[in-house]
Amino acid sequence: MSALILKERKNTPEVILDPSSGKFMIVGKCFPENAKKYFAPILDWFTFAKINNSITLEVNLDYISSSSVIAILELFRHIEKSAASSGYKASILWLYEDGDDDMANVAFNYQKLCSLNIEIKAF
Repeated sequence: MSALILKERKNTPEVILDPSSGKFMIVGKCFPENAKKYFAPILDWFTFAKINNSITLEVNLDYISSSSVIAILELFRHIEKSAASSGYKASILWLYEDGDDDMANVAFNYQKLCSLNIEIKAF
């Protein structure tokens, strides 16, 4: 499957899902007008992706809206299901700026709400 690359915009993060380079990341600000619509092609990509062994999705967001928090939880749960049905391992590396307790708490809540391995690191 080909890579999915979405350029960063004023309200949306950069998304790189590229099996050939092994780069899987969501970086920037995340407050699209319609989070469900914005994340739909990302969910689709994980539905049809041919991933051989494992992936680590790096998430590094400066800001996230409440609707995006829900959409990303849906994405993580979708990745869980896709990985289980396709036989690959998936994990999340959640990066946040040291002292940004809100972003850390979002990640800790994700750990409670889904079974993906979510590593949380401050930088």
